[in-house]
Amino acid sequence: MTTDERWIKEKTLNQEMCKKCKGRCCKQCGCSHFPEDLDMTFENIAKKIKAREISIDRIEHLESFYSKLENPIYYLRAANENEGYLAYGNMGRCVFLTDDGCKLDYEARPSGGRFIVPFWSGCYPLYTQQEFINKWIPYQNLLKNLIEFFT
Repeated sequence: MTTDERWIKEKTLNQEMCKKCKGRCCKQCGCSHFPEDLDMTFENIAKKIKAREISIDRIEHLESFYSKLENPIYYLRAANENEGYLAYGNMGRCVFLTDDGCKLDYEARPSGGRFIVPFWSGCYPLYTQQEFINKWIPYQNLLKNLIEFFT
């Protein structure tokens, strides 16, 4: 493990702070994946969507509601309870949240659930929205094909 990886894990794996938070963010929405979290093949992603592990979501605005994107950016995130395969902006409890916290081990969590610093008032990401979007741009055709398959 590199020094950077050790620092990130030390700052983001604060179980005491997570207990104080009581899953505030996790009750609103499942964590976002980075493409490198998954085997980004049509078959693998379709299987995980059908198993209700992940959902397809989209970003339509940059940072503020007034900065609308010309085309939405599709991405994958942990599924929420009681939502469809396509979850555009749905809010709800993450399927991996239990009364004891996330049922996924730290390393198995979506990057959006690992690259955050927990704080008593909420969690703060260690990446920008633009960095997140840039990661997903190469996968837009794959995600559009999956959207077509599930609609």
